[in-house]
Amino acid sequence: MRKIFYIFILTSNILFAQTSQLDTNVILIGDQINLYVSAKFEKNEKYHWPIFEDSVFNKIEIIHKSELEKRNHENSVTVSQKLTITSFDSGSYYIPPFIFNDNKRTKGIIFTVTTINITDSSQIIDI
Repeated sequence: MRKIFYIFILTSNILFAQTSQLDTNVILIGDQINLYVSAKFEKNEKYHWPIFEDSVFNKIEIIHKSELEKRNHENSVTVSQKLTITSFDSGSYYIPPFIFNDNKRTKGIIFTVTTINITDSSQIIDI
């Protein structure tokens, strides 16, 4: 039983040491949300951090990106970055996994961009 517990702890640390997370999974068209990307690496482990330009993926634009933050621990380092993103097209979008090396990647994320409901009786309002 003890061996199973140690195997679980070891694999959970490997599997969940990298994350990508959104503030929310549903936004109104043009709203801004934060995408947090984080990964934990062993001290001498090689990795490739994704280079974020002006978009994360098709039709998902980056408004702002923070500096890369590195936190040193005893035997590891945690690297993280916050991106403020938006989309001006309605629909559901898939942000693919971020791959850091052969063993570490995040999970993909789906989020939805909605529009303002307009009916024939809707009044004209400021945006």
